[in-house]
Amino acid sequence: MLTLRPTQKLARRLHLQVPATTPEVQNRVADWCVQDFYAGRTRYLLFVNTPSLFPVIIPARGLNTLDRIIRGFGDGLKLTLKGTPWMSQFDRWIAPELSTTQLARIPGRSLLGSTNDFIRMAYFYLHEDGCSPVKTSRGLARAPMNYLGMNSPERVFPQLKGRLSGTDELNADRR
Repeated sequence: MLTLRPTQKLARRLHLQVPATTPEVQNRVADWCVQDFYAGRTRYLLFVNTPSLFPVIIPARGLNTLDRIIRGFGDGLKLTLKGTPWMSQFDRWIAPELSTTQLARIPGRSLLGSTNDFIRMAYFYLHEDGCSPVKTSRGLARAPMNYLGMNSPERVFPQLKGRLSGTDELNADRR
């Protein structure tokens, strides 16, 4: 199950009812915060993996319902990970989870502060340099983040493991 954590402002704009209590997250790789921002006159959505801060930026044009946002996120994440060693994370842990979604609150102000740092960096990449959202996402993933102990999201994201099935648990014990 995909866990999506929109900001309060985005949840209000999309008329989403985010529960007051945080539901249990069963798959850390499929746990993402989402925030919208403008770079110039273009609106974007920034998705950040909650445990690793791995960023994915997609244009927000036409993404005005939860279903469209999830489809856009899946396509944007696939493009961002294409040709990287992390594509297996998408195939194994995220793509199967896109069919069902639960909403949750952003877990803390420090995570929200990190996403705001990403937005400031993304503005430079997107508006000033004219980079694509994919190139911007990959550039942000290399940035050391205080939230991660000055580690970068591109180093932390591949280490995440999603929900393990019974056979995966047995194979993990053997390694």
